[in-house]
Amino acid sequence: MSKQHIGIFGAHSYIGTYFARYTARHDRLRITFIDSRGSGWNAEDFSHYDVLLNTAGIAHVTTGTKMAEQYYAVNRDLAIAVAEKAKADGVGQLIFLSSMQVYGDVKGIKHVQEKGTQATFSPL
Repeated sequence: MSKQHIGIFGAHSYIGTYFARYTARHDRLRITFIDSRGSGWNAEDFSHYDVLLNTAGIAHVTTGTKMAEQYYAVNRDLAIAVAEKAKADGVGQLIFLSSMQVYGDVKGIKHVQEKGTQATFSPL
């Protein structure tokens, strides 16, 4: 059986790095990191990826700060550009991970433990 090739877009992301470490024990997966900083990623051919996992994003920034323009450039515009490129290059599956901050400031969130404890989320 051939390995499934997963491209992790966001080479320096916490989630992407953790995902690669977690899945390292699975010999059916081949992981490649794609650097999302700059525009070099746009020249790469995504067609050899079975799955593209987009973990690039800016977290812990509220939209009213001086970083709002950069926040939208990365969390919205870059995400759209990567999705369009993945589709154009024929990637079989795109998984986009985003911050829960898209729901606004949320109170009452409990962190999920690794062994399946339930979390509480109430966005309103």
